[in-house]
Amino acid sequence: MTGQVGERDDRLHPVPVDDPMWTETMWWGFMVPDRGLGGMIYALFRPNLGVATLVTQVWSDEHVAPWASPYARSLWHLRMPDGDLDDVRLGFLHLRRLEPLRAYQLTYEDGDSCVFDLRYEAAMAPHVMAAGRDLGHFDQLCHVTGELGVDGETVTVDCHAVRDRSWYVRDDLRSLRSSYTYGAVDADEHFLAYARPAEDDGDVAAVFGGYLVRNGEKADLKEGLRRVRSRRRGHPDEIELLASDALGRTLEARGRVTASLASQSTPGMFAYMSIADWTIGGRPGHGEDHDVWSPDALAERHRRRVEAGR
Repeated sequence: MTGQVGERDDRLHPVPVDDPMWTETMWWGFMVPDRGLGGMIYALFRPNLGVATLVTQVWSDEHVAPWASPYARSLWHLRMPDGDLDDVRLGFLHLRRLEPLRAYQLTYEDGDSCVFDLRYEAAMAPHVMAAGRDLGHFDQLCHVTGELGVDGETVTVDCHAVRDRSWYVRDDLRSLRSSYTYGAVDADEHFLAYARPAEDDGDVAAVFGGYLVRNGEKADLKEGLRRVRSRRRGHPDEIELLASDALGRTLEARGRVTASLASQSTPGMFAYMSIADWTIGGRPGHGEDHDVWSPDALAERHRRRVEAGR
C-alpha cells in the first residue's frame, strides 16, 4: 500500500475508528557524531483516549541504560494538546511548522537538564511507505542544525537525520521484531532500510522496504539482508547491509555503532537506539540503527540464549 502525502499529513488525521489504540506518532532524530551523542524526540497521540506522550532522549558512548545517559525523560499521559501539529506545545516541547513538508523548528526546555533549539530542513521529499485513511507512514531525511544543551554543556548540532510520521491502530500487546536503519554521506547519497528477522535470534533480517539515493537519484529497495555482525552490552555493535534497488543498483553499507541507548518508548516497543559511523559504497557517512523488539520477543530471545549457554 502506497500513496501520496501532502500538507494535511503535518497535522493530526481524522480518526477513522473508535478503537482506543488509534495512534499517531512523530519521531525526530538528531546526532553529534564527533561527540558520540545521539538523540530523539518521540511524540505519540491517542485522541480516542485524550492522551499524548513525549519521550525525549540524549545518549552517549559511555552508557546504554537511560538512567545513566545524559538525558532521558518520558512524559506519559499528557493531555491531548490544543490546536494541531503544525504549531503544538507538548510537555517541554514546542514544534512549529515553518513550511509544509519542508521546514520545522523544535525547541525544548526542561530546566537546566536539557535545552535545544533545532531546525529541520528537508533534504528530500518524504519517502512514503503508506498513505491511507487507516494506515500511514513516511520518512524524510533532513538537515538538522542548531544547539543542544545537556550535561552542563552546549554543543552545535549539524547533521543529516531522519524524521518520520505514522498513523494507524497500534496494539501495545502485539509481538514485534524489526529494524530501522539509515545512513547518509550527504543529501545526494543516503539510504533507509526496514527489515524483519530471517532467523530466530534476529541477527539476520530480510529487507522489506526503504530506499537508496545515489548521485541524487532515488529508488525503492527491493530485497536484501541486514546482518548484525557483533553485539556489545546487548546492542548491535557492527552491522552490515547488502541490498538492491528497483534500478538494479547494489547497496553495500557497513556500520560501527558509536553510541547506543536501551529505549522503552511505548509499552509495546523496546529498541536499542544507536548512532553509527557508516561506510556506504566505500564513502564515510553517519546514521542510525534501531534494533526493535516487543518486550515478549526480547524476553524469548534472552531465554533461548540462556538455554543455549550464550
